[in-house]
Amino acid sequence: MKRNLIIVLLAIVVKLEAQNPQHTVDALYESINYNGETIPDFKEGLKLFTENAQFKWVSDSTVISFTPVEFLNVYEDQIREGIILEATEFEISNKSEIYGNIAHFLSSYKAEVKTPQGVHKKRGINSIQLIKNEQNEWKIAAMVWYDEDDENPLPLMLDDWYSDDRKKITKAAINYVESIYKVDTLLLSKISINLTKQGYYYSRRDSTWSKSPMTYQELKQTAATYNKNGWIPPKAPKRVEILDMDERVANVKVYAIWGFDYLLMTKNDEGDWIIDQILWQSYNQNEQLRMVSKMKNK
Repeated sequence: MKRNLIIVLLAIVVKLEAQNPQHTVDALYESINYNGETIPDFKEGLKLFTENAQFKWVSDSTVISFTPVEFLNVYEDQIREGIILEATEFEISNKSEIYGNIAHFLSSYKAEVKTPQGVHKKRGINSIQLIKNEQNEWKIAAMVWYDEDDENPLPLMLDDWYSDDRKKITKAAINYVESIYKVDTLLLSKISINLTKQGYYYSRRDSTWSKSPMTYQELKQTAATYNKNGWIPPKAPKRVEILDMDERVANVKVYAIWGFDYLLMTKNDEGDWIIDQILWQSYNQNEQLRMVSKMKNK
């Protein structure tokens, strides 16, 4: 039974020129398919991993450990023996943290495996740790996964059933930034007219912080004038990170040229996600210099 369950995760023929960790994670999913005809090139797949990489499949009652070589050997044996007829797996969504030359991805997945007994479907989470080597390649050092069960459903922000909500949340947050970048107040349609926005602005002139509140009308005026002369460069930061969400509320972090914003959002009865509150902070001097450097190097 256990052997039949280890039919999932990764037959990997990859794009090995991974310059960021997301490319490596994408490679795990892009080439996972076994169509029932051509067995994947497992030797190429092993190039994704560090020399001493480890896999662990965790369930409620047991932990099974193996190396990528052992895992791929089992997978290939099951294909050749006719236990696996077809297999697909793809990433639903992920939460990632990158710090220097290390990275961690909490990556939700959905898999289907066809066997002589029928089609088996499952979802779950891959916890993937990566490091960047001397050749500037991101390699997988360890991976642990857990299949979804009744007591451990996928969190909404990693659940494919809520992908439309995540798209709407991201779009509303991007429109908020672009309303200012593009001098387009029409992009503020998903901002509550009862908005409360407040935060802190850092003055490089005297190295002090000052509190800066703003109403909806003041935000609209800012969007109409802030970049009126086109001083914001095309490569200015514009990144959205969904920190948490549930059925009707979400917490989102936005990175922009002026600093970063925390957006508190609610879902209305029409299914639209609305920005109700914003808490923001400008970059301090060191952060500003790093941000400018990143724009120049893009």
